Amino acid sequence: MQNLEIKKCYEVFCCCFDYIPVCFRVFLEKLNSCRIITITSYERLIAFAAIENNHIAVLCVHPDYQGRGYGRNLLNKCEREIFSQGYEKIILGRNSSDFFWGALINSSSHHFFERYGYTASNGCLNMFLYTDDFSYETFSEKYHQPEDLKLIVSRGADNDKIISAVKKVEPKWAGFFYPQKNKDILLAVLKDEIAGFMTLDYNADTIITDEESKTGLLGYVGVVPEKRNRGIGRSMVAYGTELLKRSGCTEAFISYTSLDTWYSAIGYEEYLWFWMGGKNMTRKSEWGDNDGYQV
Repeated sequence: MQNLEIKKCYEVFCCCFDYIPVCFRVFLEKLNSCRIITITSYERLIAFAAIENNHIAVLCVHPDYQGRGYGRNLLNKCEREIFSQGYEKIILGRNSSDFFWGALINSSSHHFFERYGYTASNGCLNMFLYTDDFSYETFSEKYHQPEDLKLIVSRGADNDKIISAVKKVEPKWAGFFYPQKNKDILLAVLKDEIAGFMTLDYNADTIITDEESKTGLLGYVGVVPEKRNRGIGRSMVAYGTELLKRSGCTEAFISYTSLDTWYSAIGYEEYLWFWMGGKNMTRKSEWGDNDGYQV
């Protein structure tokens, strides 16, 4: 897709989600691997969707044109395209660049998909924190942590031990714990054993990253089962937040969690809730007969 057309898609997105400050550069990067499907009215782009494999990354109709059937028409096009590629399961969000994790839970988005046969198996949210408002010293005075706990930044040393600890929590995460540019691994160590871990990205492209900000990302936070309930995880996240702050990040971001109360104790605020829906597509008749609108 030409940059001019994707720019028009970005403008529609900003009108639909004026509370999401993502800049055009990040928007373009997040949808770079997607196929873009558009609807125009009198040569004006009024709606678009982005699909990748069997994922609908995002679907937007300009507010001036909502309630006229364009959203359903666009969803039909997405479903036809995904089905034509041999997929029978459609997933909302969760494309390879993690633009959205599903349909936004608000007054319209997730209800729209629910109306057309999508069901949710789960939900999650994004959270953020302005680093200027955070003090690790204040946190340490308020919350207890084990006296022998050490919080260590690893840049690849003892990687086999790190991967072994990660697999105790979630084997699917193992591939994210290898040295990467602009990223660190933070370890919680008790008596020379890895008790917890997380990743730190000091310059992440997220949906809250605008032209003025530098966003830090905390990810894949885990504490091995036998070391839990000692305050290790919360201490690790707080120290990781402090490291992001020291590196010049204006915000710290958590992109996928359901632990809103747990992170709130550190100072993180809820940002976006996602309805993680999907739909099984086995019959073409489910799309109806409408293949487009004439205007």
